[in-house]
Amino acid sequence: MKKSELINLFSSHIIKIDNYYNDETYIEVSRDMLPEIVAELMVISQGTLMSIICIDERELSESKCFKIHYAFKVPFENTKDKNPAKSSIMASDELKEILVLTIKVFEAEPEFHSITNICLAANWYEREIADMFGLKPIHHLDMKRLCHHEKFPQNIYPLRKDFAGETAIIPMENNSIASKVEGHGIYELPVGPIHAGIIEPGHFRFSCLGEHIINLDAKLFFTHRGLEKMAEGMDHFKANFIAERVCGVCSLSHSVAYSNAVEKICGTEVPKRAKYLRTILLELERISGHLTDIMGIALDVAYYSASTFASILRENILETAYEILRSRYFHSINMPGGLRRDITGDSLKKIEALAERLPGEIDRLSHLLLSSTSFLERVETTGYLFTNTALELGIVGVGARASKIKCDARKAFGYEAYNECEFNEITGQAGDVYSRMMVRLGELQESAKIIKQLLSKLPQGKISEPIGTIPPFKPAFGITEAPKGEHSHFVVFDNNAKIYRLKIRSASFANWLALTFAVKGNIVPDFPVINKSFNLCYSACDR
Repeated sequence: MKKSELINLFSSHIIKIDNYYNDETYIEVSRDMLPEIVAELMVISQGTLMSIICIDERELSESKCFKIHYAFKVPFENTKDKNPAKSSIMASDELKEILVLTIKVFEAEPEFHSITNICLAANWYEREIADMFGLKPIHHLDMKRLCHHEKFPQNIYPLRKDFAGETAIIPMENNSIASKVEGHGIYELPVGPIHAGIIEPGHFRFSCLGEHIINLDAKLFFTHRGLEKMAEGMDHFKANFIAERVCGVCSLSHSVAYSNAVEKICGTEVPKRAKYLRTILLELERISGHLTDIMGIALDVAYYSASTFASILRENILETAYEILRSRYFHSINMPGGLRRDITGDSLKKIEALAERLPGEIDRLSHLLLSSTSFLERVETTGYLFTNTALELGIVGVGARASKIKCDARKAFGYEAYNECEFNEITGQAGDVYSRMMVRLGELQESAKIIKQLLSKLPQGKISEPIGTIPPFKPAFGITEAPKGEHSHFVVFDNNAKIYRLKIRSASFANWLALTFAVKGNIVPDFPVINKSFNLCYSACDR
């Protein structure tokens, strides 16, 4: 369907349309008609929810309103006509645009219609808005607190503009009632939030019958850092440091997503050499992340030889990163406008040598994993996630692709130099731990292929362009496909070129609910390996 045809369907409910960019369209609609429009959008255009962003704009107008943006990824037939510069390598049906439905919610009536009954993926977004902005989603399916736990005081909303970040929070009495599964022979098994290892805090409450899991209630957000509040008032350069520190495994991916949003707002054309180098480094980060996960999967089923081999390969990646960047986790190389410094000479040769030997080493790792019957018995048919469930939850990354869903942002949006590379989107069929592992192994091979292609035609030239004038209140999204899945950063600046709102949607925020579905019917000892197979991050939620 063409975008114009889709807009015509909603024409009677449209208040305003802003076409800021070729691939982003903002449509303000009636608050009361939002559920009906979302239902039509999802059915007619096969749109999938990417993020929901709330902005406190009460100080900007006499109407004292909040705005809520519902961002959907939508495939449009006319994409190929609008982006002729994109390579023919990428099929037109893989390309997507962002369609943003916007509603206003007024301070005098702080309620909006929940869309969870027609779009389950909206669950956590709406609950987060309730916690952080004090706006109530009417008829939400599960209105337990999300970011704020039981002792967090009522009527304190940290992302409102009139809340000062340094405000002391005084805990209140815990008066919550925990939900639980009841029945003959059913018991609860609480795990965490303090764990035996060095992982971050998360509380998991299993409802079990024998060793079989009937239900899992996961509670996160124990160490929420307030990064989005911290970013308010920062300039575009300083806020990049915030983006880099959302997650250690995806540092560069977050930074590039943020930078892409800033560059789109300002119309900055990043030099081609910088795009190539960004893409190469992003793939090195992907390799490191995938090896970490494979290492964890093997470790959680006590397959130490395979885990150790994966660990050695990962250490080689991190050592190479340190030698060329002086950072093992890809910090302080990227910035809005390009790169801070060039990568040349011996550094490029080290990357090339790594990409040359990686396919053979991944083959050896695959042989180790697939030649062990006892290992395969632990991962095959374990943690199954149905395709329909994955679609309804709106999950991204390896977890979605292992359940037959094509959702690779490198293909869908063709950012940086990905539209000049030939590579396959790896998908699985089984939707279990084994399938998620095999998707990672396939992507490792594709990453080596991408790096070799880009190194063979790396252009000369500048590595950055100045950002220039930043237009106020012109929003934009930056999107990257990280090791953990698709990250999106939404950015809007104020009249002083300072961050007015930064919304970070990590892949883990979109994927945590999938874990609670995938574990059902499995036994408790399989929970660690199922958890590891989704590559979920605590800190990316505690942003």
